[in-house]
Amino acid sequence: MTRPDARGEKDIPRMTRATAILSPGVPVTLAPAGNISFEIEAGQRVRLTQPEGEQVADFISFNRDDVRELLSMHSSRAVNLNWKLTAPHVLYSNRTRAMWQIASTNKRLLRLAQAVPPPWMRSVT
Repeated sequence: MTRPDARGEKDIPRMTRATAILSPGVPVTLAPAGNISFEIEAGQRVRLTQPEGEQVADFISFNRDDVRELLSMHSSRAVNLNWKLTAPHVLYSNRTRAMWQIASTNKRLLRLAQAVPPPWMRSVT
């Protein structure tokens, strides 16, 4: 699915659909090598836990109105001037715009909270 950009000059890829609708406070457990996609609004939180094993979850996040803008560990580390990102670091997109803020961290928990939505996200409906 595409839409014209702000100048109306070209199509921008958009997210087509989520694979799940999550309920706040209701945990979802994925099987090893499992996957899930869902939409989240500015201000909502995502909590990632590792209940067992030593596997690492891949966390992929992108702008639903332009999927070319996505979470970038390179940008996040460069802006934060830190290789190890923990609370209260902000995670940035490949366009160096704030996407997430790490609310808390420990060995088995990484909880991400949406940063204060920047102006370009406030208009998303």
